[in-house]
Amino acid sequence: MHRLVSITAFALVFTLTACAKVEEAAVTSPLVGAEQIDERGEARVLETLDTGRYTYLKLDGAPEGTWNVVMGSKPREGDLVAWRGYAELYDFRSSSLDRSFPRLVFSSVRHSSNSKHTENSR
Repeated sequence: MHRLVSITAFALVFTLTACAKVEEAAVTSPLVGAEQIDERGEARVLETLDTGRYTYLKLDGAPEGTWNVVMGSKPREGDLVAWRGYAELYDFRSSSLDRSFPRLVFSSVRHSSNSKHTENSR
């Protein structure tokens, strides 16, 4: 009986700890509060800001104050990329960059076939 109580207590503590970590990750995710969108385009990368986990892209033709943010792919300035935005967030403060962004578009990108840089040239 004592062993059953110990196993049950361990399982409860483990479950509560795991739930707390999931909640913490959800609260710290920049996608919390973002609205779903479906925007697409092709543009030249004018500026990049790299935080390690995310790369912020200022794209040619984007509305004033709008930056696209991607994970993984790290286009360089001058690259022509095809992008797809799936969520947007307004007035986002990046603590790692110590700056605010009026509008962020969470995106996926790929190099356009017309890009002056290609994946193989890196």
